[in-house]
Amino acid sequence: MSFAFQSVIGQSTVKSRLLHSYKEGRVPHAILLNGQEGTGGLGLALGLARYLLCENKGEEDSCGQCKSCRAVDSLQHPDLHFSFPFFNQTGSEKTFSDDFMAAWRKMLLSTTYFNTEFWISQITKDNKQLLFPVHEANNIAKKVFLKSFYNGPKVMIIWMADMIKEDTSNKLLKILEEPPAQTIFILVTESMEQMLPTVLSRVQQVHVPLLQQQEIEAQLIKEEVSPERAQLAAAFANGNWWKAQQFAENDDFNEGLDEFFQQWMRMCYKKDLFQITEQSNTFQGWGREIQKQFFEYALEQVRQNLMKNYVGEDLVQMTPGEWEFATKFSKFINHFNVEDLMNAIAKASYYVARNVNSKLLFTQLSLDVHQMLRRNTYA
Repeated sequence: MSFAFQSVIGQSTVKSRLLHSYKEGRVPHAILLNGQEGTGGLGLALGLARYLLCENKGEEDSCGQCKSCRAVDSLQHPDLHFSFPFFNQTGSEKTFSDDFMAAWRKMLLSTTYFNTEFWISQITKDNKQLLFPVHEANNIAKKVFLKSFYNGPKVMIIWMADMIKEDTSNKLLKILEEPPAQTIFILVTESMEQMLPTVLSRVQQVHVPLLQQQEIEAQLIKEEVSPERAQLAAAFANGNWWKAQQFAENDDFNEGLDEFFQQWMRMCYKKDLFQITEQSNTFQGWGREIQKQFFEYALEQVRQNLMKNYVGEDLVQMTPGEWEFATKFSKFINHFNVEDLMNAIAKASYYVARNVNSKLLFTQLSLDVHQMLRRNTYA
């Protein structure tokens, strides 16, 4: 596994900015890389760490050959530290991220593109909530105050720092403001808005944008995905490489979702309570990941039908089955209801991730969707 900048898909502007900061001698002591899931924030953090620790830096990337680069690539560099959310282990007075480091390294050596649900699946079979306890802040401080093994910089990467609550954040404020010499913090977040202003004021914020569809498509083709499937996966992913990979690699990823969505829209429009109840039972029987995938699929279908209705057919990307359904359905997606419809589906996806009663959730959502679809001047 290589953690070079060149291993990160796209993000040329962010890479250039980070490299420019180093060349100008202005690398801040605390950097925050903020971007949505699947955009490469963690990969960029590791690429920057590898570059900073490299003994023979190039103009555009670390050398990949020196002792430090090899140590980073094996995740065994003594001056590269990590902190990330975890759960309290039963029977343990205090649990730290270090207790999950073996699983963390194993996961990173396979991919730097994943989400919190995937991380949970690597460390437990139960539906446990991730956290950043106060004592983890003390653990971070302990690590960064260690003497540099190679007498060079030390790097602390904190993944999903937006999950850090106020009490833990307050413990980190002092060390973020005045870290030990040659210590660089790299915070990776997906929702910077959840962080305390006092923390944000102590870091240099770097926005990590969504990946371009053509970047995702080109990378999938490079990984020997067929051009047709790569195009569909890139369109469905909406800038998220993690999602694109899952779609491209799993032949059953989209199987049945289109039919389920189309049936759902029909019964919502008719307000067929019997069918809604039956479909809610089916939905409840799915795993949480499939439920979330369905809502993501539903959001994408709403977007595509809106485009068909207003922008024109040239920009619409659908399968033949989706297109056939959209010829009649798209007129029901309009500026009177699309914002509320997408917000309702996104909110349902949010609650699914928090393990609410999925049957009741889907039933109520279906009734709400009925009202929205009827809010239509074209019908």
